[in-house]
Amino acid sequence: MQYNKQDHSLQTKPPSSSSIEFGEGENPQTNASIMVRDKTGDTIKKKRKAKRLPSFVSEEDLLAIMKVSKHKHHKFAYMMGFYSGLRISEVINLEARDVDMKKGTVFVRQGKGSKDGVTRLCPFFREEMFELMPLKKICKQRALQKAFIKACEESGVKERKPTIHFHSLRHGFCTHAIEKGIDITRVQVLARHENIATTNVYTHLNPKIDLDEFNRKF
Repeated sequence: MQYNKQDHSLQTKPPSSSSIEFGEGENPQTNASIMVRDKTGDTIKKKRKAKRLPSFVSEEDLLAIMKVSKHKHHKFAYMMGFYSGLRISEVINLEARDVDMKKGTVFVRQGKGSKDGVTRLCPFFREEMFELMPLKKICKQRALQKAFIKACEESGVKERKPTIHFHSLRHGFCTHAIEKGIDITRVQVLARHENIATTNVYTHLNPKIDLDEFNRKF
C-alpha cells in the first residue's frame, strides 16, 4: 500500500489469484431455542434470535472506496477508521493535539463510555492532514456516514457487502490486525474493548489464519 500526497489516495498491488477473501457469515446457532419465563411466570420456549457477524472492510475494499471519494476530509476519515480503528464519533471529534506523529499514536478523548484511550496512528497520516482537524468543523457525523455509504455503492463494495457502514472500517481494523498475526490481547487494547469476547468475534470474520494452520497440519 502506498500513499499519494496530492489527492490523499492509496494504491496497492492487486491481490494474487491464490489469496482468499471471506465475506460475511452467520452464527450457525440460529435455530437454537432457549427456555424463558413469561409475565405470568410460566416457562415457555423462545427461538433464539439469529446472530449475524458484522460486515468488515478489507484493504482492497478501502482502496476501491478511496478511489471514488472526491473530498480529502472523507478520505482522511476512512483512513483513520480503518488504520486507527476509530469510531465515527471519534473521527469527527479528533483534534490535532491528539495526534503524536513521533510516537505514532492517537489519543482518543472521551470515546465509547466516556473513556479515554490510545491507539496506533494511521501509517499514511501526513502533516497536511492536521488542517482537516477537527473534522466536525467541516463535516457532521450523519453527513460522513452518508458519504461513506455512497462511496460504497459507487465502488461496488456495498453490492458484495449490503450491511456495510462506517463502523465496518473499525471491524476491518480488528480483522486485518488479527489476520496479520497480532496477538488478540494487543488488538483488544488498541480497539479499546473492555471484554476479550468482543475482540474474539473478529477471528470468525476472516478465518484465513485458522484455515491455513489447519491445512498445514491436516
